[in-house]
Amino acid sequence: LESENEALRQHLQRVEAAAAAQQAAAVEAAGGGAAAAAAAPAGGGMRLAQLEGEASLLRRKVAELQKGMDRLQQVFNKQITLFREGVYTLFGFRVEMATDPAAREFKAQFVLRPQHAEDAASQLVFRMLRDNRMVLVPTELSGRLQREVETFIDRFRSIPAFTANLTMDCFQKQTQG
Repeated sequence: LESENEALRQHLQRVEAAAAAQQAAAVEAAGGGAAAAAAAPAGGGMRLAQLEGEASLLRRKVAELQKGMDRLQQVFNKQITLFREGVYTLFGFRVEMATDPAAREFKAQFVLRPQHAEDAASQLVFRMLRDNRMVLVPTELSGRLQREVETFIDRFRSIPAFTANLTMDCFQKQTQG
């Protein structure tokens, strides 16, 4: 939709430029001035009206496409919010993803905030490298979990086991103590 919208905008600009050029040529051919514009040849006036009609049609199409894009964006935002809430409810982590096109070493960064953490500032940060491997970025929380990091991530290469263990540890601390 975005590419179609952009193509229509460019076409609209060309049509508007052609209409302006047609009008200027008609005025110049008739000798210039307001009287000359009124005395422009009928054929030129018809072509100008045709171009203006086409420009108006293109403006409406652009507006319709923009409206469609806005609706799609709203639906996408609702669906992604629903998905994120589902992940939080099912797996116990709020997940935020950020991409940085300027970053050469990684494709995306994921921040996980545990539902049962001791404090709201607790978070884990993972980066997805260009080869799709995930690496844990040191944070205060990961520093406190060095033994678990070594066991689950370094030794067994299992981020799911690491996050499941963290969830169970945090849950037990909250419910038992």
